[in-house]
Amino acid sequence: MIVTSDFTQEAVYQAQKLKAFSEDDTDVAIITAENLKYVSELWEEYSGKKEPEFSHQVLNLTGGLNRSLLTSRMEWALK
Repeated sequence: MIVTSDFTQEAVYQAQKLKAFSEDDTDVAIITAENLKYVSELWEEYSGKKEPEFSHQVLNLTGGLNRSLLTSRMEWALK
């Protein structure tokens, strides 16, 4: 995971290229510090569990993780 203040489509392209040529099944997620904070503050609200646990599937993606995508991933990964 790469945490940054901002990223471009070129950075997303390079992350996808890095995954493809690494010959490994390691994802390369790019996320802004602001969106990482968003996830850290709200993830428990998306869990339907009595004792919520964070699922790394929220962040398990190659490419850019924007707020819309993170919200969608929390909706299914944390239930």
